[in-house]
Formats: sequence, C-alpha cells, structure tokens
Amino acid sequence: MDCPRITNGYCEKVNKRVPPLYCEKICKGEYEKYISDAPKLKPYKRPKRITQAKLFVRAMRKWTGSGFKVVHRDEYRKRLNKCKECTEKKTCPFCGCNLWAKAALKTEQCPLGRW
Repeated sequence: MDCPRITNGYCEKVNKRVPPLYCEKICKGEYEKYISDAPKLKPYKRPKRITQAKLFVRAMRKWTGSGFKVVHRDEYRKRLNKCKECTEKKTCPFCGCNLWAKAALKTEQCPLGRW
C-alpha cells in the first residue's frame, strides 16, 4: 500500500524525500520514531546502470579478497529486516543492489549505515 501523501519519494508531512515505507509509518502516527531518521536521509536517485556495474565489480573484488566470507544466518535476517524499513522491493532504492545478495556478504554495508 502506498502512502497518499508521497509523490516521487517526497513526503508532504515531513517536507523531505524519504523511502515510501517511512512516509507510510509517519502518516500512520509513528511519526516520532521515524522522523528522527528522516533528516539523515539524502535525496536519492537510483544510480545509472554503469555506476551500478562499477559498484558491483568493486564489491565482488572486496568480497573475493576477504575469502568469500558471508554473514551468519541470524545476522542476514537482521539485515534484511532493516532493509524492509526502506523498501518492500528486492532491490535497494539507494544503490540498486539486490538485497538478498548484498545482505549476505560480510564485506558489504548499507548505504544508509543501518547495518
């Protein structure tokens, strides 16, 4: 369900660009909990495909250099739950990465610093 007060990522209630799920939670009355995170969010625009490809190659080099380390199952679930606060899609709205893959790699981090 999309929030009626959000247009192209811009939430009318907080007058900022935020992920759609933040706007929904703010409009449902959970304003205090989520408004503290909203000012930290930068206006976002999904990177171009070439930029995504470069980020992917860089992430794979770092992961290969670490010895192909992945996070523990519990940590993986925590990371994915944090991702669900921003989006319900299978890709990150900020970097364009597949969430299931990015959350599993020990060398990767959330672009918002949530994990």
